[in-house]
Amino acid sequence: MKRILIKSGWLGRNTIEWYAAPDQLGRHVTELHRELVAQGYEVAFAGERRPGFKPDLELHLERQFPSSLLSKRILLYSEPMFIQPQNRLMPSWGYDFTFDWRTDRPQSSKHGLYLYPRELTRIPNPGYSDRNLLVSCIAGNKNAVLRSAESLYGTRQRYIRLLTRRLGERFWLYGGGWNLRDHPVGFLSKVAYRTRTLQRWLERRPPLPSYRGKCGSKRDVMQRSLLTLCVENSSAPGGVSEKLIDCLQYGSVPLYLGPSNISELVPPGLYVDLRQFKNEDELIYFIENYGESEYAAWTRELDNYLETVAAPRRIEAFVDTIVRKIHELVGTAS
Repeated sequence: MKRILIKSGWLGRNTIEWYAAPDQLGRHVTELHRELVAQGYEVAFAGERRPGFKPDLELHLERQFPSSLLSKRILLYSEPMFIQPQNRLMPSWGYDFTFDWRTDRPQSSKHGLYLYPRELTRIPNPGYSDRNLLVSCIAGNKNAVLRSAESLYGTRQRYIRLLTRRLGERFWLYGGGWNLRDHPVGFLSKVAYRTRTLQRWLERRPPLPSYRGKCGSKRDVMQRSLLTLCVENSSAPGGVSEKLIDCLQYGSVPLYLGPSNISELVPPGLYVDLRQFKNEDELIYFIENYGESEYAAWTRELDNYLETVAAPRRIEAFVDTIVRKIHELVGTAS
């Protein structure tokens, strides 16, 4: 029986329980695990610490130190280097194949592209008249570990301050940590913002009036919202995450800022590109005058192009791609 080791090694992501969280952001990993087991592979996560487990292949989520020098290795990037600094600091050689989400890196016999997997299906959504919240935003108060021109964390913070100031009670902010000041760049600030004894010195005074605390149900909030402020973590080409997909899933129009080549990845009619507004007055005017006819046109566009966005990002497609590469490198399990 062939053995597969799934290894992340950072931020506690070394067990299947971490990937089985209710937000389903790790569902592509749990489904991959299920399919590999179904095909007869013995699969372990590095955090399980199985004595004597010698893998035939290691799947590394971000760059990792190998557990065995004799195993084949696949690297799967999921975050930019300024969020996961080991992707910059650790060597990239030694991998038999690398999957990358960035579309500006050339593909080759050892380097391929994958799209962030997130299910997008047709579900019943409230109409315009049932959306009593003008704009919402669901995001944690976080920042990058390393400074980068591609980081959009600071831009997200600026848009949140802008909408809070200009829209008042018509903008609701959800997510962890916004009772604290805007999170700065750096590893030490990450430690400080996670330390309870330091948090009272980091509290906002006065607090953000738009802040509503942590989100109990993303679906409930987004189905109440006409518009959603949706700023990705990175402007790097190819970096479309669950943030945009969730807006489309729940029928909330994305006020969107993300990868520089977004128009090549998602039909432009499905989002409102924040780059189009020359100043904040233009943006606020657009938001305040976004009415039923505009929303109806957007939903028609969504109906027309939903499958275009959904099909290549299905978890089934992701799992099939990874399993086929494992077959190629180590053969089938039997």
